[in-house]
Amino acid sequence: MEKKLLQKMKELRAAKERERRPRETCGTLLRELSRKKIVTITQQLMENLQQYEDIPVELFDKSPTEYSTHQKSFVLMLQLHDSSVYRYIKNHKLPFPSLRMLRSWLKSTNDGPGINASVLQLLLNKRLANPYEYTCACLVIGALSLRQHAVYDVCQKKVVGLIDYGNGPEAYSQNVATQTLIFMLVGINGHWKAPIAYFLTNSLTPGAQMELVLHALHELMDNGFDIKSITLDGCETNIQMCTMLGCDFSDPAHLQTHFTIPGTTKSCYVVIDVYKEAGLLCNLIETYESVKSNKGTIRWQHIKNLKVLNMKSGIFAGTKSLQDTHFLSEVEASPAAEILSDSAAKTLLRLHDLRYENFSESDATAFFLQTISKLLDVFCSRSPRIKGYKGAVDNSNLQHILGFLSEVKAYLLSLTTVEGTMLYDYPRKTCIICFLISIQSFCEMLPRLLTHQKYVLTYKFSQDFVKNFFNDVHAPGELGYELTASQVKHGMRKWLIRCGINIDQDNETAKNSMEFLTLYEERSLPIIFQQHLPSPFEDNSIELPDHNLISETLNFLLNNPLVYFAGWVVRKAMTEVACDECRCALVSDTLQVNFLDAHHLLQLKENGRLVIPSSGTVRIILSSERKLRHMMNASSKQYSVNLLRLEHEVLLDIGSCDVLGLSKHMAQSQCGIDNHHFYILRLLVSVFYRIRQQHFAKLEQWELFKCKIKQKFTKTMHCKC
Repeated sequence: MEKKLLQKMKELRAAKERERRPRETCGTLLRELSRKKIVTITQQLMENLQQYEDIPVELFDKSPTEYSTHQKSFVLMLQLHDSSVYRYIKNHKLPFPSLRMLRSWLKSTNDGPGINASVLQLLLNKRLANPYEYTCACLVIGALSLRQHAVYDVCQKKVVGLIDYGNGPEAYSQNVATQTLIFMLVGINGHWKAPIAYFLTNSLTPGAQMELVLHALHELMDNGFDIKSITLDGCETNIQMCTMLGCDFSDPAHLQTHFTIPGTTKSCYVVIDVYKEAGLLCNLIETYESVKSNKGTIRWQHIKNLKVLNMKSGIFAGTKSLQDTHFLSEVEASPAAEILSDSAAKTLLRLHDLRYENFSESDATAFFLQTISKLLDVFCSRSPRIKGYKGAVDNSNLQHILGFLSEVKAYLLSLTTVEGTMLYDYPRKTCIICFLISIQSFCEMLPRLLTHQKYVLTYKFSQDFVKNFFNDVHAPGELGYELTASQVKHGMRKWLIRCGINIDQDNETAKNSMEFLTLYEERSLPIIFQQHLPSPFEDNSIELPDHNLISETLNFLLNNPLVYFAGWVVRKAMTEVACDECRCALVSDTLQVNFLDAHHLLQLKENGRLVIPSSGTVRIILSSERKLRHMMNASSKQYSVNLLRLEHEVLLDIGSCDVLGLSKHMAQSQCGIDNHHFYILRLLVSVFYRIRQQHFAKLEQWELFKCKIKQKFTKTMHCKC
C-alpha cells in the first residue's frame, strides 16, 4: 500500500512539473525555426499568423478531422502564405494534413466564399453526359476591390465581410476584406460559363494567390476537366504569380508562357486580357510623344491634330467614331479603344496621301493604330460565320493568323524611344510584355486546340465573363461605386440559381437539365407570392373572332417568331418552377413539326442548345399574344393593358383544357392556392407580359407624344388689313 502511495505521489509531482514548464505553441515553433534559420519566415507571415500564436503544438497530434476552427485556420493560412514553411513543418515537426484535405476545407456548398462543390458536381454531371463540350475549359481569374463593410447574416449566423477562404474555418481573421477574387470556368468547345469559386481577401500576396489557383486547378483536374489556360489581367501581382508558377518573362523575345501543374504532366498557358493594356500603351506613347518602330516614327501629335481637324470641319473619314463626341473625349483622355481603330488609321492614311498640313509622315502612326486594332480583333473573335480578323480561327486561316501574330510580335519588339532605348526595357514596360505574353500563348495554343475541334473563338480567353459578373452584381445606377462583400455573395447566389443549383433545399444540387444562361432573372417577387384576384372588369368587351390579321402570309410570319420566342419564356419560367413534372411539360425532347406550321424559324436556329417548347406552351404564348393585341387595339382604349386582365383573358380562352398534358397531375394544389395547371398558365403569361411590357409601353408613350406635338399649318391665321 505504501509503495502504491509513493508511486502516486511521484506521478503527481511529475505532472506538476510538466504544468510548470512552458508549453510549446505555434508562435514559439515559428520563432524557433526563424532563429535557427532553418526556413525563412518573413515579418508579414508572422503578422498574418499572430492571432494563432497561442495554439498548443500538441493539439496537432490529433486526427485532422478533429481539428478545431482555429487549427484549420492556422494550417490553411500557413500553407497559403508560405508553402515552403508548411512543407518543412509537415515533414519534420507536426503531422499536418495533406493538400487534398486542405482543399476540402476550402469547399463551400452554398453561396459563401470558397470552391463551390455544388457547381463542380453539376459540371461533372454535364461532362458525363456531354464530354466534348464540358471537358476542355479555360479558367478566368478576376479581382475587384471591395468597400470595407461587414454585416451580420441572421440566417447563417455569421459575419459577412471579413476575410474568408472557404466553408471549413468560420473566420480567418477579424480584419475586414478589401478585395474579392473570383474564378470563372468557361467552356472552350461549348457555350457555357460557371463561377466555381470566390474568396474574400485583404492584401493577398502573389504566393497566396498562387496557392489558391493551384488548389482550384487540382480540384478541376481531379474531376476530369482539362484546363488549357488561365486568363488574368496585367497587374504586377499576377505577373509575379505566373513567374512563381514556372513562367519566364525575363527575355521578351523568348517568353515561356506556360507552366506545368505540380504533380501532373499537364501544361497550362497564361493569357493576359490586353484591352486594358491597349489603353496603357496609348498612355505610354503619349508620355514619350514620339516612339520609333521598324515602320517609322509614331507621333502622338498626329492623333491630336486629327482631333482638332475633326472638331473644325467634321467632314473627313466617313467614320462614325471620328465624328462621335465620345471619341473626341476619349482622345483627350488617351486610353481609349476608339483611338486604336481601323477607321482612325484609314483617316490618317487618307490625310497623308492628300499631303494635308500637319499630317506629313503620319503613315507610321496609321500603321500602329491599324496593327493594334487588328490584334484586338484577333483576340476577340466571337462567331465562326464572320470572316477576316474578327472571325474564328480554324484550319483554313490558322497559318495566316499565326503569321500575323509573328509580325505583330516583331513590330512590338522594335518599338524604341527617340534615344534608342527599347520600350520593353523601360519601367512602364508592362503593357508591352502583356501583349507579347498573349501573342506567344496563342501561337503555341491554337495549333494544339485545332487538332480536336473545328474552330476556336478567342473571346473565351478574355476577362469579359468576370467583368459581366461584377457589372451584374452592381445595383442599377451604382456602376461606379465599390461593391460590398454582401453584394458579391448575393450576386453569387443569383448565378448559382441561374446555373440550376437549388441552395434552399439542404444545399443539394438540383437535378435538372438547364443550360447555363447568359442573363439574370429580373428583380421581382416570385409569381407564387403575387396576388391573383378575380378580374374586376365586366365581361362586356368587344372581341373579334380568331382570324388572320391581313393574310395567311402575315399570320405565318407573326407566329414563327412567337414559337421561337416561347423557348426564351420557358428559360425564364424554369427558375420559378420547382415541380419536375411541370418542368417536363414545358419543354419537348425533339423539335416538333406541328407548331401550327410555324416551326421553321426554330428549326433554322436550332443547333443543339436551344430550348424547344412543348405544343402546350406554344399554344399559351400564341393565346397571350393574341389577347394582348386585342387589348392594345384602338377600339378598346377604355381598358388598360395590365397583367391581371391579360391573365383573365387567357384563362377564359384556355380554361381547364389540359394543353400541357399534365393529366392527373394538374389537379394537385400549388402552395394551397392554385393547382399546377393554372399556376403554370399564370406563370407563362406573367413572364410573357414582363418581356413584352417594354414594347407596348413604348407604343403608348409614342401615342401620348404625338398628342403633345404642336400642330402646324392647321390653324387659320387672321391678319388686319
